[in-house]
Amino acid sequence: MRFGTPVNRSRILLTPAALLDTLHVGGHAPDEKNRLLVALVGVAQSGGETADCALTLMLLALWPGLDADLVIRVAIDGFSQAEVATELGLSEAATRKRYQRATRRLRDALQEFR
Repeated sequence: MRFGTPVNRSRILLTPAALLDTLHVGGHAPDEKNRLLVALVGVAQSGGETADCALTLMLLALWPGLDADLVIRVAIDGFSQAEVATELGLSEAATRKRYQRATRRLRDALQEFR
């Protein structure tokens, strides 16, 4: 499971961006979200080659607030920081700094799980 690679869970084909949208956006059944999180936990705990990707997706899925949306839009959806700044109503400098802090926190969190 690399970024950009579709994931097939429960006969639903999801890209990482679609998976995170499902977990972040309202209107989805709690059972559906729980099934996706359980699948991510299982893959993350497997120790296989996709474990780090699943752990990253799980951390992003559980990370509340603006910074998660920023990281998802830039790192997964492929938008530039400038485009996301405009979308979120932030300055480019603020967006750049938030992105740096968020990715540093994400890296630190990943290190704790290893």
